[in-house]
Amino acid sequence: MDKFIRSVKSHIIPLNTLDMVASVGNIPAYFYFENCKCSLPNSKCNEGSLNNTFMPSSLLYTSFYTALIEFPILAGHFVQNTNNASGAVVVDKNNLNLPEFIESHSNIHFKALKAAKYSWSALPRGAATVGASLSANKDGVIKLLNLHIIRMKYDSGLVLFASIPHCIVDAVGYGAFMWRWAEICKQMHHGTATSKINSTFVYDRCYLEHTLPKYGKKLDSVTSRLYTSGGFLSRLISRLPPLSRTKMYLWFFSLIKLAGNVFFISQEALDNIRLEILDLDRTSISQKAEQQLSDNDIITALVSMVVAQGIKSSLENTPSKRTFRKVIDWFMPWILGKQSEFSTMFVVDPRPRLQHESKSKPKSNRYCYTGNMAYVRIVNSPLELVHADLNSNALGHVARSIRTAVNECDAYFAKELVNTINKKPLEFANGVLSAATNMQRVVVSNHSRFPLYEIDFGSGTPVWICPPETFHDKTVFILPLNPRSKKKGYNIYISAEKRVISKILDNKAWARLADLVY
Repeated sequence: MDKFIRSVKSHIIPLNTLDMVASVGNIPAYFYFENCKCSLPNSKCNEGSLNNTFMPSSLLYTSFYTALIEFPILAGHFVQNTNNASGAVVVDKNNLNLPEFIESHSNIHFKALKAAKYSWSALPRGAATVGASLSANKDGVIKLLNLHIIRMKYDSGLVLFASIPHCIVDAVGYGAFMWRWAEICKQMHHGTATSKINSTFVYDRCYLEHTLPKYGKKLDSVTSRLYTSGGFLSRLISRLPPLSRTKMYLWFFSLIKLAGNVFFISQEALDNIRLEILDLDRTSISQKAEQQLSDNDIITALVSMVVAQGIKSSLENTPSKRTFRKVIDWFMPWILGKQSEFSTMFVVDPRPRLQHESKSKPKSNRYCYTGNMAYVRIVNSPLELVHADLNSNALGHVARSIRTAVNECDAYFAKELVNTINKKPLEFANGVLSAATNMQRVVVSNHSRFPLYEIDFGSGTPVWICPPETFHDKTVFILPLNPRSKKKGYNIYISAEKRVISKILDNKAWARLADLVY
């Protein structure tokens, strides 16, 4: 730790509007590491002789602060000017906001987690030290990194919980820190010289402007409205201090009882759907006009329809028993009008597109920008379409709309989006407000491309990675499978209101396509 503290230089990192759009949430995840030595015939794990030899505490701690030298932003203070809603991270060497680093021991053996298929119910109480929303500790301080290392009984394994506020990093930045920490720890574990400071991690928000093209292109009206059409309420919420804004958000969602589940969908099922859609395309459009649908397109279309049908069934057949929730169910449609469309809000990361298109600035792409670069794109579908049977015809229509929208998300689209939202920084809360008040929507984020299962602290890679039990309402994560798994496909995490989840579990068409993991 001392080496890290000596390395810090006081500085201020102004946050951009994309960061502030995400300022209400965290990026939390569990990483499960199994001590494979415990499965050997002559293992002495059950005798307790291996305690703290698996992923040793001293190595995790020392390597953590070594990695932090490259990420000093994580030891800063998140502040906001409530007059103009601008945010910043203040790194003060004389007043560091050191990350929360907790280690605990559990009486639960790792094999119990394994037997439960890594269900959240098998974890010890208090495994997650923060939730999905920005929060402060008991001293009222917002930590920019929360870690909880849980050592399982007899050193049989370890569960690592890590959370970073979304305004500090997006999923790429989150992964960058975890990979770097693990890399340094592995080097220490094997007694090799720790590599020099990696200068390719960039958290200076000015880098975003330098990376994007000089000119943008016109945004579609739906995306433009999402980020810039806020009224008085949006501007009021934007001006609130970060914790006050989060408390308001949490109060609203406290009216909703959330639940979460993980499903598995096989590659074979996705390939069959794709072939059925292509067969239909050939009968209706020319061969030249056929769209190549990705797994992401099909899964996003599929979960959009499944969630939409879950919402419809829950409103028709499972009215809330909570009086205030009944009022919300009645009041929101009256205020917003009767909705005729379902909104699929999917997250787009423009980094791969910048690397492909920024030929004039090849050096800029060597760097990993760890701030928020991802944004939300919306595809609206008629309710009668997403409420239709889960057949290739309906899925094809939704998937093709998603593919068209994805194709439009190039570097020039990202440039115009950044320009647009920067012109109206006081309306950054409109995105969250729109999502919170839209009863007919889902947010989909694809994490399957991130090599999270390559994270190795020196004792092996994780056997399971997942978000906390509940996230935000109507949120879907497309998760990667462990590469060592014999299965091929994706894990699908869905967090939604409990009555909606119940209807999703009852959806027979969905059950034929996807298996419930837990």
